[in-house]
Amino acid sequence: MFKKRVYGPVPSRRFGLSLGVDVVPFKACTYDCIYCQLGRTTDLRNERAMFYTPQEVLTDIKDALQKGPRPDVITFAGSGEPTLYAGLGEVVTGIKALTDIPLVLLTNGSLLMDPDVADAAARCDVVAPSLDAGDADTFRKVNRPDPGVDFDAMVNGLVAFRKRFKGQYRLEVFLNAALTDNTEALHRIAALIEHIQPDAIDINTAVRPVPGGMELKVPDHVLVEAQQVFGPRSSVIASFRRAGGRAFDDSRITTQDVLESLLRRPQTLIDLAEALQAHPQEVLKHLALLKSQGQIQSRQSGKDTYWSAHEG
Repeated sequence: MFKKRVYGPVPSRRFGLSLGVDVVPFKACTYDCIYCQLGRTTDLRNERAMFYTPQEVLTDIKDALQKGPRPDVITFAGSGEPTLYAGLGEVVTGIKALTDIPLVLLTNGSLLMDPDVADAAARCDVVAPSLDAGDADTFRKVNRPDPGVDFDAMVNGLVAFRKRFKGQYRLEVFLNAALTDNTEALHRIAALIEHIQPDAIDINTAVRPVPGGMELKVPDHVLVEAQQVFGPRSSVIASFRRAGGRAFDDSRITTQDVLESLLRRPQTLIDLAEALQAHPQEVLKHLALLKSQGQIQSRQSGKDTYWSAHEG
């Protein structure tokens, strides 16, 4: 059955309007991550293959660019690990000859130590690999990799690629409840981030139950702590919605605004965002600063995290 290799353009919170390119069969991946919204990996592998001819992929991209609106970026992503596609380098070269639209590669990073993969990835404008664990044992529990994928080799690949890559290097860290939602785990990841030296760290977590029913979303205070531990290059990209599904405004607020609101009563992150008419990501930055200054504290009530000001 024909598989749609190009989709969109679709809105991306990180990259704007994105034309997606899916160059591997459904769930062909080097990982079987516990948090994957697509479900269990059905083709766990670490050997690359020519799933489609580069010309087939390039024809689909050319057609999409001619028929649809001009996207902000063209993104290799979709239903599996794109670096498993043996024709990736040829397709990247072909797209560069076709258009000046920036190329984004979303990858789990497991194959960046492969010279052919690194050569293809280095020709992209943005490369965004994942790092979901700070040690080999947690890596096996969270990412459930193909036996041929070694944790230390994967991390070394991320470090080596940073040294040669001239574009924007964004590292995504997906935090999971009961596995990477504690201070020790965050500091282990932070130590590896220090070696990798990405331009930005995108912090994510599950926003709904994943296939299999596991509740993996970490509470707000963990996201705040992660931002503190990972440093000023980090930001939270986990999705938030206002009551009724309305979008948040991009209003600018001050740290004092957040503190004064908490002096009135304890509130959750979403309560604060609603009260201040600001996006939760903006509120999180101020919560992180206030917590580091010892002016606020958090407490857990069921699944909700409540923030309150220290009095006196």
